Amino acid sequence: MKKKIIGLVGLLMVIGLIGTLIFIGIRKKNQKEKIKKVEKAKAVKTSQVIKKSIKEKVEVGAEIQPFKEVVHITETGGDVEKIYVINGRWVKEGEKIVKLENKQIESIYMQAKASYINAKSNYERAKKFSKDQTENQLSQAKMAKTMIKMQLKKAVDGAKTEEIAQVEYSVESAKKNYEVMTKNYEKNKRLYEKKLISESSFLEIENAYKNAETTYKTAQKSLELIKLGADDEDITILKSQLENAEDNYNLAKKMVDEEAWKYDIQGAESGYLQAKANYELAKKNYDELTLIAKISGIVINLDLKEKNKVNPGTEIFTIVNNDDMIMTVGISEKNIEGIQKFNNAKVFIEAVSETYEGVVYEINPAADKETKKFDIKLKINNKGHKIKKGMYAKAIIDSGEHEGILVSKKAIVVEGIRNNIFIVENGVAKKVEIKLGSEMEDLTEIITNKVKSGNKVAVEGQFLLEDKDRVSEVK
Repeated sequence: MKKKIIGLVGLLMVIGLIGTLIFIGIRKKNQKEKIKKVEKAKAVKTSQVIKKSIKEKVEVGAEIQPFKEVVHITETGGDVEKIYVINGRWVKEGEKIVKLENKQIESIYMQAKASYINAKSNYERAKKFSKDQTENQLSQAKMAKTMIKMQLKKAVDGAKTEEIAQVEYSVESAKKNYEVMTKNYEKNKRLYEKKLISESSFLEIENAYKNAETTYKTAQKSLELIKLGADDEDITILKSQLENAEDNYNLAKKMVDEEAWKYDIQGAESGYLQAKANYELAKKNYDELTLIAKISGIVINLDLKEKNKVNPGTEIFTIVNNDDMIMTVGISEKNIEGIQKFNNAKVFIEAVSETYEGVVYEINPAADKETKKFDIKLKINNKGHKIKKGMYAKAIIDSGEHEGILVSKKAIVVEGIRNNIFIVENGVAKKVEIKLGSEMEDLTEIITNKVKSGNKVAVEGQFLLEDKDRVSEVK
């Protein structure tokens, strides 16, 4: 019983001790709060939170390439005959760089050129003379028919003195025409033998010459018959000749009526056009034996020596024009929407330690199948030509705008991995955790829904603050 009483007394003493300690703790806490309430407010300077349009930017990197670069390839092949320049030299568009020799191409070109000149001459002659020749053949056929008809009549009826005189005049006319045709025939025969006119043109001239010869001989025979008189056999021969003359006349008239000379012109034109096409192709191949600069720029990759043999399709040299450079970069689908053609960019070239102005020149509207990124090209003015092909560059590209909340960079208080600011309201500092966004000069974007435009934020004295500290604003 005595032990129970002692235990109870001990328990009561412990409970009393605990109560005393709790009372003392509460008292001290109240005392601290009273002390805090009477603490002097901390002095801070503030600035206003603002809402502003913020330019978005994307940072990328890639190798730089010339904006203009042309690889020159030989389509013909051949032996290197002459090299006019060396690597590193600036050349103008159209300037000779390398001359190749190819006997086969040169031979084909010369043959095609001769055929073209010949076909062109034939075509021009056909346009000028085909109609006249056709009409002249009709005139000769008509004259031959008339003469034979007259001869037959004289052979049957007998000739008078004045009729003999008419036949003599016809003989003289036929002779003069024959002499003209003979000279024309001999001249064109020489041209034909030199392959300066086509076979069809020569045959037409030869046919006209033979007709003139036949007409002249027929006229001579008629004159002899008229003077000597004709027997039955002569009359039969004349009748046969008249039939042939009428057939020739009808054929010649049909050719005139149907404008047959047009077919001659068409044939000559067809031959001319074919020869022209062959010549132009041969000339193209021949001209390409001399490789010229297709653009103005610097010659690179010219690694040949004279007498070297090169095959068709071989890359002979390259010309780069580095007045402007190009940078191709991939942009994610998240950022591509804000990038437009002609957006500005800042391009830093580490190799030359300079920043250049760039502009978005081209945007591929389809994403790459492997990277899922959209290729864009930046055009960079290479002032001073310091940028070289293959240098690495970093670019910051304008990618649109958005409305954001901005505070002074001085307001940011870093605590470990957290970024905070202190909002000042009614003399009390309230700590707000934020995320950082874009920067704009001495301002930085903050991402939070606890701060709005017009709030005041501590920019001096903030590093001594704790949440809910009393503060006083100073100028």
